[in-house]
Amino acid sequence: KGYRKLNVMGGWRWRTGNQSITWEFDVPEDGLYKIGLRMAHWWNNGLPVYRQIMINGEVPFSEMLSYKFVYDDKWRFEYLQDENGEPYLFYLKKGKNTITMTVKLGDYTTIMQDLNKDILLLSQMIRKIIMLTGREPDINFDYQLDRNIPGLLDNFTYISISLQEKIKLLEQISGMRPSMANNFHTISNQLD
Repeated sequence: KGYRKLNVMGGWRWRTGNQSITWEFDVPEDGLYKIGLRMAHWWNNGLPVYRQIMINGEVPFSEMLSYKFVYDDKWRFEYLQDENGEPYLFYLKKGKNTITMTVKLGDYTTIMQDLNKDILLLSQMIRKIIMLTGREPDINFDYQLDRNIPGLLDNFTYISISLQEKIKLLEQISGMRPSMANNFHTISNQLD
């Protein structure tokens, strides 16, 4: 405890959008190479992460714009590969080369955009509730919020359904039910 391993990058320290890291390596001769990484992914339980991969400052092909690293909390060696497990081949020139990985949202982009809309709508509803009840509502008074705030219940239902859809998307992306989906489920139940 209190010591940090050198030459290890990731987890909590490498989560903010567009953070990047670059490694430099030597290649013995010009040619096509597989690129393999020793990795583990133990942060953000169950969710894959996405990285843009650049070789010598350029994205070599579209699959590297947002490469998916699946969640697995055990150390493993893995080649950069396609969906069928076939390793990609990268043309590298003799001498020094670089590989840069940058944090990207990947498949979470749509979820994040929709979630921001849901949060904005929920914030508007909360402000309307506070306008009627004040910051310290009287627990013995019936404010009849459903009558006094037009669309309140419909908006709560809409947000609840929207969160259920996000749960399904997260399960599709991760291939399991990640802990974030459980958080969405709890909020959805509270809104119901």
